[in-house]
Amino acid sequence: MEKLEKKQEKVLKAIIQNYIETGKPIASNKLVDCCGSKLSSASIRVIMAGLEELEYIWQPYTSAGRIPTDKGYRFYVDQLMELPELGKKDKKYLLSLKSVHSSDVK
Repeated sequence: MEKLEKKQEKVLKAIIQNYIETGKPIASNKLVDCCGSKLSSASIRVIMAGLEELEYIWQPYTSAGRIPTDKGYRFYVDQLMELPELGKKDKKYLLSLKSVHSSDVK
């Protein structure tokens, strides 16, 4: 998988998170607010075109925004997704599950 520039990663992450939340394609002008940077919608369109060329996102039809591809989701899960820290209670529960399942093996 290619190494993306920080701006590309930021835009891809915003596209995927927005798509997960809304289920709708997202346009460049909506990403200006999401990215929280000083990128114009024109700059974001250029970045989106690059991501589309790399097959991380695609445009369902000409006037639509962009949505993630399987490759885009894979990059997000492997590189961009931030997992929350587990609390003590959750860790203890997971360890108890591990011990239950390992005792089932004979």
